[in-house]
Amino acid sequence: QPSSAIFSHFNKILLVAEGRTAYIGDIPGATNFLSECGYPCPAQYNPADHFIQVLTIHPTNMDSSRQKVASICEQFSHTQMLASQMHSQDHYTCDQTSPYSPYTVGWLPQFWALLWRGWLTVVREPKILRMRMIQTIFVAALIAIVYYGQNADQTGIVNTNGVLFFYIIQMNFTNIFSVINVFCVELPLFLREHHNGMYRTDTYFLTRQLAEMPVYVLLPILLLSVSYFLIHLNPLLERFVIACGVLELLTQTVISYGYLISCMCSSLPMALGVAGPLMLPLFLFGGLFLKNGSVPIWLGWIRYISWFYYGYEALLINQWSGVTNISCTDVVTPINQETVNMTEGVDSVNCLKTGAEVLEQLNFEEDNFYFDILMLAVLSIAMRLLAFLCLLMKTRRAK
Repeated sequence: QPSSAIFSHFNKILLVAEGRTAYIGDIPGATNFLSECGYPCPAQYNPADHFIQVLTIHPTNMDSSRQKVASICEQFSHTQMLASQMHSQDHYTCDQTSPYSPYTVGWLPQFWALLWRGWLTVVREPKILRMRMIQTIFVAALIAIVYYGQNADQTGIVNTNGVLFFYIIQMNFTNIFSVINVFCVELPLFLREHHNGMYRTDTYFLTRQLAEMPVYVLLPILLLSVSYFLIHLNPLLERFVIACGVLELLTQTVISYGYLISCMCSSLPMALGVAGPLMLPLFLFGGLFLKNGSVPIWLGWIRYISWFYYGYEALLINQWSGVTNISCTDVVTPINQETVNMTEGVDSVNCLKTGAEVLEQLNFEEDNFYFDILMLAVLSIAMRLLAFLCLLMKTRRAK
């Protein structure tokens, strides 16, 4: 506990016992409140020592200590309710709580306090941050080595399409399992603090995401910056910026899915068990393993809720749109003239000479680019709203 010299600099304190709020406010108010509860502070006694002594669960007398703590917490809760009912006002600012609100402070102080706590949680473990960055750089370097110097020919088409889909896979599986534990692991703490009137569900849900966002914005840019130009993807700077934007939006959609699963499930093992099977059909209908439009109608609808599909189509359009100089020199033509008419040359083996032909072969359309971007944004927002509703329902059921 703090010494008397340090404690004298405090202007407000929060006393917590057994996970419940025993008091929040100024120091004289804490001394008076405990006196009203039957525990006055002796003269010439450090108030900090007194508060801890009153609220400590003594091992030799645990039952009576817990009853004492419960009585103090109930008394404080009852006092706060009476104060809220007696104090009425018609207007209050954004940093003040409503006279009818069960929370001890207003929305804005809750927001800044939770945002600061969330950011401290992120930066408190720099080794994890450093490891994630090293992992991303390693994967980017590995991709660059494997796919280095792709040419604009028929082999390059296959390799380029593959590496673009690999970008999507990398951003999907590395990020989803980083956020899937956020809410289900913190759920007991969140419910206890929420029901004690410390903060609202929306402020907690919003600040938890904002605190982690800088990390998830940095990683896609890092992945592309290391590997994009070494692979010889579309060299225009504009196309590189667009590819970064598409991958950023895709990452946010993936994180939204992780938040949704985390808010739906009550434990981490359950969340891990549910996330994979639900994501597998979306992965298969992403456009690489199944050709677009080649599946039965009763299954075709799955692609419309697949961020793999929208992200892959957007990246391919960004890569191949406007490309007109694809070489056919690496195409091996059959020698048997009875099979191939030599006057047709390499055209008889379906040589793709333009980016438009590449997209057409995959049943993708250049006009769908902005629709793909829109759908990624819609999926991201919709899944986060569903995640918030799931978290809100858990607070209702836990009351």
